[in-house]
Amino acid sequence: MSSPKKLKFKQIKSESFFKVFVTGVFGGMNPNKCNILFFNDSPEVNISDTGRPKIENINRELIGEVTVTPVQFKQMAVWMNRNVDTYEKRFGKILLRPEDKTEPPNFIT
Repeated sequence: MSSPKKLKFKQIKSESFFKVFVTGVFGGMNPNKCNILFFNDSPEVNISDTGRPKIENINRELIGEVTVTPVQFKQMAVWMNRNVDTYEKRFGKILLRPEDKTEPPNFIT
């Protein structure tokens, strides 16, 4: 008996393919699916009575949502962690901003 033929993957871009830059992500998971929402935060700046700029609000623009299975979600986490490890070995530790407390509540479907 011959061994099964190994299939090759051909990568193509969809006609609707696009790139975006995001400043954050949140989401949630249940036994059937995981939702990942991407957003951009930008400050809403007004001029105070003293003439100085003052941040009034943070505008959070939702850019898009991706839904995957829990298995795909974990595969993405493994892939991302591997890439972070490689990056940090080459360029140094990525510092998180612990002072940033503007995280949204978890989104669970």
